[in-house]
Amino acid sequence: MGFPVDMQASGFVREEWPAGFDLLAGDAPVITKPQQAAAGVSFAQLEVYAENAAGLAIKYDAAGSAPANKAVGIAAQATAAAGGKFPGYVGGIFNHKALVWPAGVTTLQARMAAFTGSTLGVRELI
Repeated sequence: MGFPVDMQASGFVREEWPAGFDLLAGDAPVITKPQQAAAGVSFAQLEVYAENAAGLAIKYDAAGSAPANKAVGIAAQATAAAGGKFPGYVGGIFNHKALVWPAGVTTLQARMAAFTGSTLGVRELI
């Protein structure tokens, strides 16, 4: 699975997954977009994130206040530095166990609820 041409032109590269790694858990279209982390914030690859009012990626916090309590994306690559740019998944159905979640978001139900109203979703692999 590669990134759109505009992401490749921006210097993003496709990372390889280990053999047998199942990232996708459904047949919905996978949608990516360029994203920038808020100042002082960095992300691990496949970390779930929220966005602030300016549209910058912030840490998702299920127990926090808006907008941090609404997951809107998944970092397709780790950020190189705090406040850096990265490609984000904003659509598709993903294996919830493959993603990086904040402490306390451990059940499938809680993880599904994180993306309520979003073009993203998570499922259990069968």
